[in-house]
Amino acid sequence: MILTKKELGKLIKSAREMKSKEIEKRYTQKMLAIDIAKSQSYIGDMESGRTYPSFVILNAIAEACGVPMGYFESDEKINENYNYVDTEYMTSKKIIKDFLKLQIIMDFCELDKSKMSDEDFEEFSEEVLRQIKLISYKYKR
Repeated sequence: MILTKKELGKLIKSAREMKSKEIEKRYTQKMLAIDIAKSQSYIGDMESGRTYPSFVILNAIAEACGVPMGYFESDEKINENYNYVDTEYMTSKKIIKDFLKLQIIMDFCELDKSKMSDEDFEEFSEEVLRQIKLISYKYKR
């Protein structure tokens, strides 16, 4: 199903709101614009349905908001009870971050999450993903 500009705009706004919940502060249009190297007015135009983003820009929005590209498939997916437990919407980054937050994993790594800044934890999560990807090459056939 092809989404209208307005439907896609609602999904982009919803993805941005989900990012707000994840980072526990408002993720503004301006913040998204900076993250994808576009203007705030362009974000506003997309969210209001005045313009349709290219695939490359939509992919950048998905990455910035921490949602998979599949999130932008249907307007029906917008709801207040959006849940990452539904594996269809999980991203590898989200899974690793949630995994690393487990106390047993932090203990195994001999780390104290309470002593890490958000930036340190984000960097740690991304480094774990990079290491997993590097290790995976050994087992590809």
